[in-house]
Amino acid sequence: MHGPLTHTHRAATLSHAGVVAALIEHVNGALAEARARAAVSMERAQDGSPQRFGDVLCPTQRWDLKLQLAPPVAAAMREALVPLRSVCEQALGPEAVLHECASLVADPHAPRQPMHPDSPFTRDCAMLTVFIALQDVRAAC
Repeated sequence: MHGPLTHTHRAATLSHAGVVAALIEHVNGALAEARARAAVSMERAQDGSPQRFGDVLCPTQRWDLKLQLAPPVAAAMREALVPLRSVCEQALGPEAVLHECASLVADPHAPRQPMHPDSPFTRDCAMLTVFIALQDVRAAC
């Protein structure tokens, strides 16, 4: 691929409070709507795959909500890519494409997930996963 990464970013952060607030409001609204639809029927995407929710290792009180690139999502992605662009380009090349955009939502007191990979190991960097915390995240001891 494009060689090993030379920069390490521990976490992507959003510095503009308005961007974070708009994204949280959007995600909460989209989650409520998707949960209501899922309770009524198995909503399907145009390609026949399940729409709005992805698989979650520990699904109790946790949702992997697929997001459309609505304005609050696009604004957050633009801000997050400022410090991550060079890392993404170095790892994947300048023509990399967004494959999936989702919000992993965990309710308060949801059980912790064990450490796990989201995709199989490969020697070449085929994709990057970026998590952006929209609230304070602290390790429980």
